[in-house]
Amino acid sequence: MPIHDLFSPNTVLPEARVETTDYFTITPILYPSSPIDSYISQSNDIIKLATPAQLKTHPNLGGLVILGIVSFVEKYVRTILSSLVAINQNCRNRCYDMQIRFGSIDWYKHEQMGLALIDRDPLSGSKEIKAKILNIIGLDINKNESVKASLQDYENLCEIRHCIVHAAGHIGANNAQKLNLPEPYNSSVVSVNFGTIQTSIASMENLIRSLNLLICDHVITTNFIHETNPIFSKDWSIINEEFSRTARLFWCESDFGPLDDIKIKTTFDNLQLRFL
Repeated sequence: MPIHDLFSPNTVLPEARVETTDYFTITPILYPSSPIDSYISQSNDIIKLATPAQLKTHPNLGGLVILGIVSFVEKYVRTILSSLVAINQNCRNRCYDMQIRFGSIDWYKHEQMGLALIDRDPLSGSKEIKAKILNIIGLDINKNESVKASLQDYENLCEIRHCIVHAAGHIGANNAQKLNLPEPYNSSVVSVNFGTIQTSIASMENLIRSLNLLICDHVITTNFIHETNPIFSKDWSIINEEFSRTARLFWCESDFGPLDDIKIKTTFDNLQLRFL
């Protein structure tokens, strides 16, 4: 008897090949227009899968939910940064000397050059997110304590994701060090329950909301009410298009309802009153 028969059944499975095109759809899933609304919508969708009953029946489901949450955060950051490169001249100026790989230029459309700019850059950690926001927007988010705390939570979730993706949930020495886990955990595996999922979602939503508010405030301040370009010194007919694009990028429909031209103009008027 061949030795391998002692360890593995002598059964040949039907041939199967991964056809990459089978794993994608040309028509993307439609989410609300602003990045923050997209994040909230996707987060709400995935949490519906992680009921206590489902988690009890499928122990690995919790880890998959963590993967989704981390992915949604990264998607938000990429969308905000690339959108600002597309619509904001100050951000475009900051990116003027940055290099883009030819493959990215060839793949993305002209209006998606912001995505091409960060296509190969990882955002799977707080350090990378801080650096990209500083380089492209000019905003140092280290100065905001709420964002710093939530970014550390994101960093921890990224390490947990690393355990899930690369070791089927088993923790490695490097992960343990970064997560500050003591020695008794050296034989542990990731175990995500309903409570930890709720905590993760709450922390990451706080991160997204804080980032959205912080970046919006910075963009409005530096682009519309800067002393050399005060918003209240310009007629609405001149500033309308630029301000509208910015408002739509940061608007949270989940909190304030649909955004229309009247709300955009009201927001503009309120800013004028605030800084007159």
